[in-house]
Amino acid sequence: MTGIHHIAPLDVYIMPQWHYTHLDDDQRRWKATCLEFYQASEPWGPWSLFHAQHFEPEGWYNPSIPAKYINENGTRLWIFLAGDWTTANVKTAYYGLWMIEMNVETG
Repeated sequence: MTGIHHIAPLDVYIMPQWHYTHLDDDQRRWKATCLEFYQASEPWGPWSLFHAQHFEPEGWYNPSIPAKYINENGTRLWIFLAGDWTTANVKTAYYGLWMIEMNVETG
């Protein structure tokens, strides 16, 4: 599940997307993620990919961009997401609410 987020100062819509990259590997299935970010000038698109990043061992999912955490010019924002829900050891667990800072370049 994903959402569309309007970055008002830049007048752009961003749609964060995610997928697990190793579903065929029992050891890495929920521990490797690709986050993808799409942009559009209208909420209905057309959408274009502007950034993709792989993470491992963090099994991130369901990224969101809360409007409260977008700076006044729209170039710095925070991605909220949840982490690997299969980790039993709380000392190394990624499960919970995580925030990743994202800087947006314009031009």
